[in-house]
Amino acid sequence: MEQALDLYRKNYRPSAKNPKPIATICVWALAADTEEEALHQFRTRERSSIDREYGIRLPLISPEEAAARPYSAAEGVIAEKLRRKAVVGSAEQVAARLKELAKRLELDELVVVTWTYDPAPRHRSYELLAQAFAMEKAQFT
Repeated sequence: MEQALDLYRKNYRPSAKNPKPIATICVWALAADTEEEALHQFRTRERSSIDREYGIRLPLISPEEAAARPYSAAEGVIAEKLRRKAVVGSAEQVAARLKELAKRLELDELVVVTWTYDPAPRHRSYELLAQAFAMEKAQFT
């Protein structure tokens, strides 16, 4: 990502409308009322990502179904790597990670995408992040 942003900035050609480059990235993130709930909901993404590593493309499964499918040793290694990189936790934890990322990469805009098995946790994640970033509802229209 850093290399892509560097290339973008170095090769940017200004225009009258956009005299400077505008650096934007999209990040998958999930916030919940508690870190435990966020990690529970993350199981869906974790299982899906691991399955994709093996060429398995299935519809999302519930966090409970994902938890009922134990990992092999190799899958456990992948899962640990995913957890280290994941932007998952309470609203405060996720907001802090996103702010740090935006600062480190000198971003002008950060787009957050979240997918979950059940839409309610996804909606709650967006709501919590909007509150954490002091965004008003009018900014979403």
